[in-house]
Amino acid sequence: GGDIIADKKTFLFITLLQKINDSDRETLMGPFENDNDKVTCVKNLMVKYNVDQEILKLAKQYSASAIEHLNAVQCDESKKYELHSLINQLLLRQV
Repeated sequence: GGDIIADKKTFLFITLLQKINDSDRETLMGPFENDNDKVTCVKNLMVKYNVDQEILKLAKQYSASAIEHLNAVQCDESKKYELHSLINQLLLRQV
């Protein structure tokens, strides 16, 4: 919720803006009584428009590509461990 509260224009938020109807766009642009209402609204709209799942699918595709390229690098596997761990951590990160 920190990115939502800070009004950051993340890929998730921009994708949502591209998909929503005019009525939901007005709701999204506020005003909100408090930060919790704002975060709840944005998250609900992301689910309504399936943005959360769309972005998760895209993240998995990019991660699979990254792993494929990493595996193609010719070096000791132990040197790739940290990068593999980072890819997995990024995939497990909550949207």
